[in-house]
Amino acid sequence: MARTTRPKPGQELGRRTLSRVVSYLVWDCSSCGVKGLNSNKCRQCPQCGNSKDATDKEDRSANKVDANYKFEGADVTCQSCGTQNEARFSCKQCGTALDKKFEKQVTDFVVGPTALALPKRQVQIDNNGFLPGATDTPWTAGQHNDEVGPVTLQEPPAPPKPVQNKPKASVEEIKTEVKGQPESISNENSPRPWIFIIAAVVALLCIIGWYVYNQFNSFTQTTATVSSVSWTYSLPREEYAARDQSYETENGFWRPPSDAFAISNRDVIIRYEPIYEQVWVSETCTRTEYSSYNNTDGTWVTQTDLVTYDCSSYQTKQVGTDPIEGTRWDWKEMEWATTAPLTARGDNYDVVYPSFIPTKTLRQAGEPVTTFNIMFSFTDDENEIGQSTRTYPRATWERTSIGKRYDAVIDGFDRLRAVSGLDPEYQKLLE
Repeated sequence: MARTTRPKPGQELGRRTLSRVVSYLVWDCSSCGVKGLNSNKCRQCPQCGNSKDATDKEDRSANKVDANYKFEGADVTCQSCGTQNEARFSCKQCGTALDKKFEKQVTDFVVGPTALALPKRQVQIDNNGFLPGATDTPWTAGQHNDEVGPVTLQEPPAPPKPVQNKPKASVEEIKTEVKGQPESISNENSPRPWIFIIAAVVALLCIIGWYVYNQFNSFTQTTATVSSVSWTYSLPREEYAARDQSYETENGFWRPPSDAFAISNRDVIIRYEPIYEQVWVSETCTRTEYSSYNNTDGTWVTQTDLVTYDCSSYQTKQVGTDPIEGTRWDWKEMEWATTAPLTARGDNYDVVYPSFIPTKTLRQAGEPVTTFNIMFSFTDDENEIGQSTRTYPRATWERTSIGKRYDAVIDGFDRLRAVSGLDPEYQKLLE
């Protein structure tokens, strides 16, 4: 039977590359301006043949490079004078043969100061240092009277393409093309739709607020008639009686209050104590690792990896609970507590307050609360009958009578706002 081994804490379980950034070490030729040459492999400019020196700008870039970076050149060092040459058969400085294949041809040319002085002329060369059309003959052979200028090779103009008769587009293709252009333009230039939604919501809230304000402050005069009256009376009271009390303690001994009676006790579980142990917990964690290295092609690679590793360990965990027993004490104790109030009410103008006689076990707990209400009937703007109940002081309430009519004011929501002679704000609302 195969036995599965437990992974070691910290053991790497998996790795996933999140990002990989390649930086290119490039240099720019200070002679002809070619940019993006490989600093590790290309030590000579492929355009003008200039060797890389301290004046050439060198930089590390993470941008995508062009074809110049792939140029490796042929950095050939002359054995005689040490000059760096590209792919050529003789040294551009002293004329020494760099390839055994052309060594015999090189000896046929006079090299050095013994050669006849030639008139200076402007020579146009190609990218490999040869005259246009030359194949196996040197162009200088050590004679440095020629002034060499860099050449920018231009491709010949491409021949005009033959005009092809395109088939006529169908009606559906033309419709698709016409429909697609305005939609793309409108999607780029039109504002986002949520701006219109917010503007619409704000405008709607403003309209609702303006409507509510106008309705609340628009008043109409009407006539209110007293249809009914009522009054209520309430006296808060307290009662002195035996109240149940209880207490729980871990200790078996506890002394109840001195005025307690009907005392009893019993064993109960008052709480549960958690039990903790060291338990092996299997977990998998992740971490981010950053690494960088020089690649074989001279690029600098910065890589970010997400590493999954085993982080299992012993942890303190709750494995159970231990019940803690104690004692519950129950007893009774005499004390004052709020009881039902003494109330009275009536639907007429005859107010009769109930009498209250306190006893040893019943007493008044506060001031009595009395309200006097009048129900009015009125006609609104739409000739519909409305009703409203308003509360007044007793002196004002007693001046009214059933069926008496008063001038009144209602607002835009058909609510009775004030009654003439009863509400002091009646005149203010009419102003």
